[in-house]
Amino acid sequence: MDPGRELIPVFPCLERTMADVDKPFFRNSFIPLYDSLPVCIAALVFAAAVLFFGITGIVAARQDPAHYAYFWMPLLLTALSAACLLSLAVRLVNRWLDSRKEP
Repeated sequence: MDPGRELIPVFPCLERTMADVDKPFFRNSFIPLYDSLPVCIAALVFAAAVLFFGITGIVAARQDPAHYAYFWMPLLLTALSAACLLSLAVRLVNRWLDSRKEP
């Protein structure tokens, strides 16, 4: 490259650094509708019902030898609903702790 040639930026907007950007005025986090408290509580209740249904299915499949082959289905339901319950509970507890930190 010639030392006398000057580089012309293709994307001038990419030359700004984070120090150049003004601080935002709105600092509260945006919570989408699907992640709101009523929706999360409804999902927790539904996941708890599916967990109970899965545990009932595991007990029923273990009692009848003819249903041993279908033991995987209630086990899968139980595992997935437990994962959803855990994920939602962690999300709600983290949100609750974050709200307690802010004045």
